[in-house]
Amino acid sequence: MDLETETVIDRPLRLAVATALLALTLAIAGASETPATSPAASPAPRAAKPPPNVIVVMTDDQSVAQLSRRTMPETIRALRDHGTQFANSIVSSPLCCPSRAGYLTGQYPHNNGVFDNEPGYTSLNHKTSTIYSWLQAAGYRTGHVGRWLLNYHREELRGDPDTANGFAPPPGIDRWFGFRSPAAAYHNASFSNDGVPVAVGHKRRGYTTRVINREALDFVRRAKGDSRPFFLTVAHIAPHATSQTGRGPCGVGGLPLPERGALGQWKSEPLPRPPSFNERRIGDKPDWVSQHPPFGPERISALKWGWRCALASLATVDRGVGNLIDRLAAQGELSRTAIFFTSDNGYLFGQHRVFLNKVYPYEESIRVPLLARLPNARRQPGAVDAPVNNLDLTATILDLARATPCTASGECRVLDGRSLLPLLRGRHPGWARDRGLLIELGSVRDCGHPTSTLAGLNNFYDAVRTRRHLYVELDRLVRETGICDRPEYELYDLRRDPFQLRNRARIPTEADPFQLGLAARLDSLRDCSGIAGRDPVGARPFCE
Repeated sequence: MDLETETVIDRPLRLAVATALLALTLAIAGASETPATSPAASPAPRAAKPPPNVIVVMTDDQSVAQLSRRTMPETIRALRDHGTQFANSIVSSPLCCPSRAGYLTGQYPHNNGVFDNEPGYTSLNHKTSTIYSWLQAAGYRTGHVGRWLLNYHREELRGDPDTANGFAPPPGIDRWFGFRSPAAAYHNASFSNDGVPVAVGHKRRGYTTRVINREALDFVRRAKGDSRPFFLTVAHIAPHATSQTGRGPCGVGGLPLPERGALGQWKSEPLPRPPSFNERRIGDKPDWVSQHPPFGPERISALKWGWRCALASLATVDRGVGNLIDRLAAQGELSRTAIFFTSDNGYLFGQHRVFLNKVYPYEESIRVPLLARLPNARRQPGAVDAPVNNLDLTATILDLARATPCTASGECRVLDGRSLLPLLRGRHPGWARDRGLLIELGSVRDCGHPTSTLAGLNNFYDAVRTRRHLYVELDRLVRETGICDRPEYELYDLRRDPFQLRNRARIPTEADPFQLGLAARLDSLRDCSGIAGRDPVGARPFCE
């Protein structure tokens, strides 16, 4: 008898045995009366994936035009080619300290208290409640390498917590390698190494960007022996201008100082000259812009070198991003790490006759690079054009970490930003269609208070930026009287006028219904707090 014949003959017998066994099993189950919802009857739950590591690389004063495959090939390859680029990433304030405070807190200046570089860190409210302390409470190992909020180092700064003249790690930070130099120092910089002063010197190894890169790599390397996920911010000073001097054309005139040898390929790089460069007809702009004289040859030459030196200074930043990617891959962490790249604000290189500056409410200043690579980067869209801001980055990181904006002791903030995870997963939420983002520089309502110090700003504005329009309300502080005068307005249709050449705004008594509608929207955003449907209803209107 062959095998096939035997199988056919035995099949009825096997069926009878199986039927009997099934009946016996059901009888036993009925006798035990085990409910269907009990652990004995339910399949074992699948273990939740641990939250990912998170790295944020932040440059200082980098415009969108300065991020390209030529200027930062490693960054583009790792984060844009394998992630998402946001085309309309707007900062809540185009100035270092307020922008970085927004990242720390996920809040607009009117909620976290930081409107200006002066007094800077002192004005931050609830200093113990930031993204670092929230993630630390969620079980993360936290680190910060590089630049922190301005004036953290000041000797007279005392309180809760005490900064120890900038040496003490800020609350929530396990690994602190903080940049203490008051200005952007590319050489001979001063750092706090977990409270211990460090002077890096002027040799090649002491070049500030190299030092920051090296410490970031060390943080990731140490994560290999730690079971906790990690959160790291790598905060560079490049391509910020500096008062330091050095060799070559970048060593004079307060220009960024690239690493030795990095300027070579940029020595003949042309300065971009969009239609707004050295703008011919500027009478439609507010007084603080329209009074700028046209640039002569010397100023244009300085702008050229400012542009070239800034591009050259980014080479070392880019190399650091590449090294981080390589290290993560070597440790098997790359597939478990979310990586973001951005800047605290943009920069103007002669547009609207603005000479090497930011703070102005123009696209080159308020728009910043934002690249995002999630652990499942293959599913990400290559580009997103919805309006987003730096507060959204904070909310996104908390969403990834499955954390709340609360410290271990229960001190919480209400975030003004939205998680970008729906956009990064290819969805199109309703809020992304025509969202309005608030931009604050100082406080128009209080004429700059509490930042109206001798060292602070003279001009203050609030603005709302949508996908298509930008509307601005501006005031100027008269130092002699302490009173704000001459309210002025700007309105641009960015689709028809992408270079902001024609200010369409009128004074309120002469404004059309469209401008008045944007003004009402701005007035609501000035007091906004939280997001509708996510946060508790409060006395303030919700942010968009």
